[in-house]
Amino acid sequence: MKISNLLFEFRIKSKPSKTGTFKVSHIRQKGDLRQGWGLANKKGPKIYILKINKEIAYIGITRQPLSNRFRYGLSATGENGYHGYAWKELANSGESEPIDLFIYRFDDEKRTEAIEAEIVYLVRNKTGKWPKYQTEIHFHQANAEEINTAKQIYKQISILK
Repeated sequence: MKISNLLFEFRIKSKPSKTGTFKVSHIRQKGDLRQGWGLANKKGPKIYILKINKEIAYIGITRQPLSNRFRYGLSATGENGYHGYAWKELANSGESEPIDLFIYRFDDEKRTEAIEAEIVYLVRNKTGKWPKYQTEIHFHQANAEEINTAKQIYKQISILK
């Protein structure tokens, strides 16, 4: 299974509004200092992982451009039953501290949920606790290749920053 990864740093900020929504206030791709979402905004299967103060705090999956997914997750107010990301509370007092964002793009979208679940399981298994802002997980029977991919991703995000 071919995967490619990207690394960003971003902050979120609370929007002064009656709805109390949030937005990404700053994002930069680490490495070459490009601004904006870049390749993370391409459609296609992606696993995205947030690391806050050296702790893996959230693991998600999307097929849409990441800026769209973040906009939806940060602006949801519970009106239709979806309250959005639990980690948006990081900006309750204005602007969050920097958050590391790891993005893994895949060619095959069929099994990315299995890999996502395996990464969440590895966090739980290695640290003794679930990622702090993880609110749900869909479990799948992973094959050996998917388990190996999850282990590679976990190892990489564990040693970086």
